[in-house]
Amino acid sequence: MALHFTSVSRRVTALVLTALVVTGSAVAQATTSHAVTSSPCTTGKPGFGAGFWEPYYNPSPAKMTAEINTQRAVNDNTYIFDWAVDEDAGNATWYPNGLGFPVFSDAIPKLINALAPSGASLWMGLVVAPALDTKMSNDWSWLQTQVPLYERVADDLYRLYGKSIKGWYISNEPDESIVSSYNNSYQYGAFLRQVDDYLHTHDGNKQVMIAPMMPSAIYNNLTPTQFIQQLQPMMAVAHMDIWNLQDGFAMTGWTAAQEAQGFALAQKYAAQYGSHIWADLYTPSNATPAQWTPYLQALAPYSEVLSQWTFAQYLDPNDTADNPMAPTYYSTYRSYCMR
Repeated sequence: MALHFTSVSRRVTALVLTALVVTGSAVAQATTSHAVTSSPCTTGKPGFGAGFWEPYYNPSPAKMTAEINTQRAVNDNTYIFDWAVDEDAGNATWYPNGLGFPVFSDAIPKLINALAPSGASLWMGLVVAPALDTKMSNDWSWLQTQVPLYERVADDLYRLYGKSIKGWYISNEPDESIVSSYNNSYQYGAFLRQVDDYLHTHDGNKQVMIAPMMPSAIYNNLTPTQFIQQLQPMMAVAHMDIWNLQDGFAMTGWTAAQEAQGFALAQKYAAQYGSHIWADLYTPSNATPAQWTPYLQALAPYSEVLSQWTFAQYLDPNDTADNPMAPTYYSTYRSYCMR
């Protein structure tokens, strides 16, 4: 994920949102910290409760089912499909759509069919728009062109698969270049608020998640805590239900303790703004479970769910093409997690 490297809400303006925050009416619905959920591991140790599904990963139905069963065997039964539409590819979709967009693959209906017997939860990614991670995020007028696209895609996905969708995932990952400016961080949050408002008044009123790219802070030698401080203006106004923070393991020099400090601050902000904190751990094939389990343990007190990028590329013993160590890593993790 981190490596790829008309509605009333659309008429909400940055000025109105500023007034709401200044008067205090846009701040949190909750002011107490959310309790961390129990671990999915029967050993009681912190473990993965969710995993991202990379859209380009589209195996056969049989292989898909085998992976789902393997993942379910360690009580990891929540899936986040990274995106449904790629704006940079001419709005190509990963499902047969009713929008007139070109179809890249059928990965979404295949995954939904494969997940059905397991009762798994599926968070559906919406639109990946690379321009949102560039200077275009500074342009409020351009951001307004994105809102109706998000709305149309969500409407279409809900029409086709609404009963199978647990929540929505905002596919773009705001990084340090976006949050480094207070005004830009806030403005991006105002854009997210428009999308969130629509999704909470249409298409099943489902929760909304986003995964900011915290590891990008390393480019300016910042700590996790400093990144979260920069993210705060966005958190204050965006009204996201879940901030699934990318933890930075293997992409930074941060220790587990440094990351825990950042997550502790994020949890404090989330409680103020009525949101929840999840952790998104990147587990590359060259990292052993012994290297990343300390991060699971450090972040668990501040994260309601520990998610992974991705089970398929790291722990799935059914597929060793990209990671020959996957069977060994899975065996190690299963021994750690399951009695």
